[in-house]
Amino acid sequence: MLKDFLGIFLMCFVMLIIIMTFLGEFLMNNTWGIIIVISTIVTVFVRVILSLASKLDTLESKIDKLSAKTDAE
Repeated sequence: MLKDFLGIFLMCFVMLIIIMTFLGEFLMNNTWGIIIVISTIVTVFVRVILSLASKLDTLESKIDKLSAKTDAE
C-alpha cells in the first residue's frame, strides 16, 4: 500500500517538475494556463478512476455468472 503510494507520488512529483521546467514562467504569469494544467491533471485522475470502476463492474458480472454456473452444477 505504501509502496504504491510512493510510486504514484514520485510519478506526480516528476511530472510536476517537468511541467514547471518547461512551462513555469508561462504558468506563473498566466491564470488561464494554471487552470488548464490543473483541470488536465484532475481529468486524467477522474478518467483513471472511471476506467477502474468500469473494469470492476465487468469483473463483478463475470464472477456472478461463474457463481451462478457453479451453483447450477
